[in-house]
Amino acid sequence: MTNVSWVTYRRAFYRANAGCGNEIEIRVGKRTPALDSLLGREGKRRWAFLTAYNPGARRLGAAENRVRTNALKSSLQSGGFLFFEGRSGSDAGDWTEEASFLVVGISRREADRLRRRFGQDAFVTGLRGGAARLWPAGPESH
Repeated sequence: MTNVSWVTYRRAFYRANAGCGNEIEIRVGKRTPALDSLLGREGKRRWAFLTAYNPGARRLGAAENRVRTNALKSSLQSGGFLFFEGRSGSDAGDWTEEASFLVVGISRREADRLRRRFGQDAFVTGLRGGAARLWPAGPESH
């Protein structure tokens, strides 16, 4: 990792616009009742929060990040996933917000495949009723 530590990932916000002015904010280690409601309405059990921005925590230019984000969006669309556009970042503002997606009904295995394809260190995932989890967990938890 270069610019962002695992602690930063764990403390970050992960927000998605779920429509009708409903913004869902996810925090690692916390349950998210609004997300649980969405999962229930959609009949889904699993979710993941993914980005294609700044692979390996190396900052790229805006144009390159847009291309990467569009490629991830296309992958989600072609995979038939239900997803919502979002963003992730730091409350302290020391990490530039990144375009991201809340993906409903995706397996952790498929989310991890996309993580690796887009060069990401981690993603946030969870199950309906459970706390959000950073995956993979990171070096200091091994």
